[in-house]
Amino acid sequence: MPASGPAHAVPTRTTTPRIGARVLLLDPADRVLLIHALDPTDPDHHWWELPGGGLDDGEDPQRCPRS
Repeated sequence: MPASGPAHAVPTRTTTPRIGARVLLLDPADRVLLIHALDPTDPDHHWWELPGGGLDDGEDPQRCPRS
């Protein structure tokens, strides 16, 4: 008989969408600028991403990457 009840409940996560802006930047040789990022709590978890970031309330997406 399968177990049930709070002791066997699967935890859930609530995520909040984050609005951001990224820039695809090419140099004259068509090379792409990428940022090598890593999770400070898990150094084995790393990835490449475009430069950019999150938008503040009321911030213009086209101006965000310049700041």
